Amino acid sequence: MKHVHPVTRAAGVTVKGEHRRSGSGLFFRPQQLGMDPGTAHSSEVEVKTVRVSGLEPGGNQLQFRIQAVHPLQGLVPVLVKIRWTRIGPLVDLQFFERHLKNRHGLKVAGIRFLSQANCIEGYSRLQNRRHLSKVTTENSLMKLKRWLMVIRAPFLPLSLVLAFLGSCIAWFEGGIHLGHALLAAAGLVLAHVSVDVFNEYFDHRSGLDFKTRRTPFSGGSGALPQGLISPQQAFWLGLGSLLVIVPVGIYFCIVKGWLLLPLLLIAAAITVLYTPFILKTGWPEWAPGLGLGFLPLLGVYFVQTGTYSLHIIVVGILSGILVHNLLFLNEFPDVEADAAVKRKTLPILIGEKKASLVYAGLTIMVYLWIIGSVVAGQMPVFTLIGLLTLPLAVIAIRGALGYRDRDRLIGGMAANVQVVLFTQVLLGIGYILARVF
Repeated sequence: MKHVHPVTRAAGVTVKGEHRRSGSGLFFRPQQLGMDPGTAHSSEVEVKTVRVSGLEPGGNQLQFRIQAVHPLQGLVPVLVKIRWTRIGPLVDLQFFERHLKNRHGLKVAGIRFLSQANCIEGYSRLQNRRHLSKVTTENSLMKLKRWLMVIRAPFLPLSLVLAFLGSCIAWFEGGIHLGHALLAAAGLVLAHVSVDVFNEYFDHRSGLDFKTRRTPFSGGSGALPQGLISPQQAFWLGLGSLLVIVPVGIYFCIVKGWLLLPLLLIAAAITVLYTPFILKTGWPEWAPGLGLGFLPLLGVYFVQTGTYSLHIIVVGILSGILVHNLLFLNEFPDVEADAAVKRKTLPILIGEKKASLVYAGLTIMVYLWIIGSVVAGQMPVFTLIGLLTLPLAVIAIRGALGYRDRDRLIGGMAANVQVVLFTQVLLGIGYILARVF
């Protein structure tokens, strides 16, 4: 595309600005055009016309096509390019003269027909192109951010941790199929996405999104209230994520056995019913503990071994308590908003003070469960490294007991997330060490 813009007349000569993309982006020095800059004196080289010739394919340089009169070669075309960061001073003609002399070997007495309007237009168009490129990049990043918000990406590592722990236990007892491990992990992540997105969708429909005070760990992502994602998009994303894992489940049922089917059906029911129904019954925290803790661990173990064992049930209960507590503590900041839409979470049913004591008791129970299971021979000794997260648990408990102090509570919620993830990662490492040593 070629743009010709008439500009001011000077000494009876009309200077036109041509703005177009350079086909080759080549830069010809004066020597390549037969001009020997060393033979010309300042009065012998006269810049006849200057045209803004366009942009390089990379878009970061403005090119000026100059016709210079040389005493020996006559009219010689010279293509000059200047980086966009240096185009601003082009309105200063002395700068352009210095650039021609120092960079391109052209000694000029003066640029008689260079129009400032010409330079400004070229600079403006270049800036617009760079701006459009920047906006396009920013828009792409914003679109990605929208979807990452609505799926609550920061919480998805929980699914990967469960897949890791379940695979480590299976490997400890015999061996694992790496492909099945990766497929199971992908299925867990998609199931988790479905739960989160359905939660976003139903929270928006109920009006809860407009009542909550968001924290980094509670109150939803805010993607729907901000209009970043429409409710319809959220619904279809949640449903699509759930449907995608159906063939994965069928595959594992065929390959490993139909004893996996009841587990999958229960998990699917929890995924769909959690926000619209389960949260309105007393003690709804059992659902994420079961559906995002206990059952996923058993499922990952089953796709490797084709069976269930007392061993995996013992560890599954531990995971269930941890995930139960993850949702449990995150409900404290939302008590008023949840009550307004008739939810019946534990902090609402028994009060925040009693709920904080229940949380503290369950957190302590996690570490007692690890010790007791090792003593009973249900978990290897190396899994005692899971106790290393105890200092984080103390911070989480203090945050729960000090729920009236919002900053302290949020600090406790952050520590609670770390307890849930790191404890299970350390347990997995413990199983690896037990197999190796």
